[in-house]
Amino acid sequence: MPRFYERALEPLGIRVVMEFGSYCGFGRDKPEFWIGAGAEGYQRSAHLALITPVHIAFAARSLAEVDAFWTARRAA
Repeated sequence: MPRFYERALEPLGIRVVMEFGSYCGFGRDKPEFWIGAGAEGYQRSAHLALITPVHIAFAARSLAEVDAFWTARRAA
């Protein structure tokens, strides 16, 4: 289980809500953010060649949550 994300997202009220093999879904009530290891079975080398870095953002409900997330992320 990805401990970094568990610890970093806890101040936002985001937690593990579903696990599927080597994949883990995080959210408040339902999975909204998925992380996992390795390529999916449907992905061919042509698909993987197109994958580029991504920007990931999480919605905080207050400035206090942003500050708590920042502190937890650094500690994790």
